[in-house]
Amino acid sequence: MTTNLEEHLAAGMRQEMRTVTLTDDVLGRARRRYRRRAAMVRLGYGLGVIGVAGALVAGLTLNGDSLNGGTAEKAPPIARADTPALRLANAATASDGVSYRIRFTSRGWAIEDGKRTGPGTPTVTEGAFDPRTTTGYARTVVEYGIFTELLINGTRYQGTEPRPDGKTPTGDHEPYSVYGQHPGTFDRLDWGLYQMPVLGATAADPTALLKALRDADATITENPDGTLHFKYINGESVYNGDITLDGNGRIAKVAIAGTWESTIKGRLDKSESEMTIEFSDYGLPVTAERPAKVVPFK
Repeated sequence: MTTNLEEHLAAGMRQEMRTVTLTDDVLGRARRRYRRRAAMVRLGYGLGVIGVAGALVAGLTLNGDSLNGGTAEKAPPIARADTPALRLANAATASDGVSYRIRFTSRGWAIEDGKRTGPGTPTVTEGAFDPRTTTGYARTVVEYGIFTELLINGTRYQGTEPRPDGKTPTGDHEPYSVYGQHPGTFDRLDWGLYQMPVLGATAADPTALLKALRDADATITENPDGTLHFKYINGESVYNGDITLDGNGRIAKVAIAGTWESTIKGRLDKSESEMTIEFSDYGLPVTAERPAKVVPFK
């Protein structure tokens, strides 16, 4: 029996634009369309796992066309702290204010009769960011194209490019290679984390990670292999995460698993989600070029 969760996801994935006329309304609807899609896929049927992921990302001062050549910066040696919390604090400090490449991989399932149902298809976002120049990019391949976000000296642009495999969606879709320019300036990329209940994701400070975990009353421990582990509960959702540090004491990988249960509809609904966040190439230059076709976002 198909759950309402699956039906909601399928409905979101079938949403289509009704016109390709280049207007602010079209761009606005395109933006909202991606927000809904990103929310459904990355949150794993609305679990909110991105809350912790967003906190971790914001904790590393995540902020928006390729990494250029250069030598990655090496952080000063970090002395092993006595507690997992201090090790995590040192890692956040070592990662602060340094450019990096990042890769998100996430997927979610509804649970029915004890088995995973739904797509479970990974959604991958890749990008890079330099907090010192507030410049970077993020790209996510979806069924209708490559949703692209650019941040150039704090100015944000969002648009869609054709899929790399040449596949085109059926029906109408937003125009390709036309970018909306947001008013104002920004100190980080959205990374598709629109309208999410993120913990501390609005803080452009590495201490946001620690603050978010403290505010969530998270438990931070150390695994037998030396990696860090955290667990926190938010209402009907339970999250477990593992944090791997690189040889320079910076955060290299965060793996998060979330489970959600609800009886709000008079029955037991369950879902699960997984997300992996990988950081690399710390200290390398990041550049992005202003799109050729730009219109104001309203």
